[in-house]
Amino acid sequence: MNKLLKTIPQDDEYYMPGELEPHQGCWMVFPERIDNWRKNAEPAQIVYAKVANTIDFLRYTFLLLKYYYKI
Repeated sequence: MNKLLKTIPQDDEYYMPGELEPHQGCWMVFPERIDNWRKNAEPAQIVYAKVANTIDFLRYTFLLLKYYYKI
């Protein structure tokens, strides 16, 4: 979607649910920038993998990687 919207998320009924609210899925952005994370991001990647495996009971869990997207 590459168009500028003239509304704010709240007007379109988007909101960030609290972590204890019921929800169907989760979006995670994988820590892959080695300049932003210590030890080439490896400790953060291990923890993210543990979190993703812990929340696998959710219907959808999306793990985003920069490699798959044009930026």
